Amino acid sequence: MVAGTFLVAAIEQSPPGWPGSGAWVLVGLAAVPSSALWARLGRRWSRPGLLLAALVIQATGIALPALLGSVAAALASAVPFGATFIGVGTLALATGAHLRYPRSVALLTTGYSVGQILGPLAVAPLLHHGYRQALPLAAAVVLAAALAVGVLRIGFPHHRTVVRGGAPGDRPAAADAVPASTDRH
Repeated sequence: MVAGTFLVAAIEQSPPGWPGSGAWVLVGLAAVPSSALWARLGRRWSRPGLLLAALVIQATGIALPALLGSVAAALASAVPFGATFIGVGTLALATGAHLRYPRSVALLTTGYSVGQILGPLAVAPLLHHGYRQALPLAAAVVLAAALAVGVLRIGFPHHRTVVRGGAPGDRPAAADAVPASTDRH
């Protein structure tokens, strides 16, 4: 991810140089309660809806330093980035598992890993004049992911049934069906 790789470097590029390490402290402080927050929100709203919100918040945080160009904006961007970084991964994996697509968690993990490698390589040519071009591009990629989640959300199986003691593909009798989720839009 471009923001995770270049956030500190982008902040340290502006005087004074001390805020770069402070940015990681803010990312960490925002990340600590985020797992519990996203899990709690996941009990009330659908995972795709939460994932969409988290991606939009993350994209805003990524673009903020490039759009405003100040150290304060760069430090402020660390909070939404930290607050959504773990949540996006957790929600994406849970959504993939919920879809019951074969090897969805492995595919999502592989896609994320490839993005971690290719993202910084793709924006490297833009870094000759600082991070003001790379960060909006990274935010645009995150917004594209949000758009994909928005499309997924339309056909997402919000309520599914779990069959107890039946073979895969068995149709559950009304007494055997148990709602697996109470996700709402």
